[in-house]
Amino acid sequence: MAKSTSNVLVSDDYLEQLSQIAELLYQRSLKAVLEPEHTNEYVAIHVDSGDYCVSPDYRAAKRTMLERHAVDGKLVIRRIGDEPEIDSLGYRCSGIDAKLPTQK
Repeated sequence: MAKSTSNVLVSDDYLEQLSQIAELLYQRSLKAVLEPEHTNEYVAIHVDSGDYCVSPDYRAAKRTMLERHAVDGKLVIRRIGDEPEIDSLGYRCSGIDAKLPTQK
């Protein structure tokens, strides 16, 4: 089922791919750096750039990343640690003509 806001549809497949790419970035580059000191805080990851920020507050992490990057449907926020509570924000964006980095 597709998600819809502001007359924009993004497929569940897109959101799943976005989450998988963000999880790969987290596992390969961020986990070892973040988990020792930031477990149970939140990391917001901009999938295209690899940019990220950490905050104890979900909303603050999202707000910080949205100040750094245009709304483009490539933001994923997860809890740091073994139980991630991943939230793909691709569907919350308007004007999206998004392709994942793996798409051409």
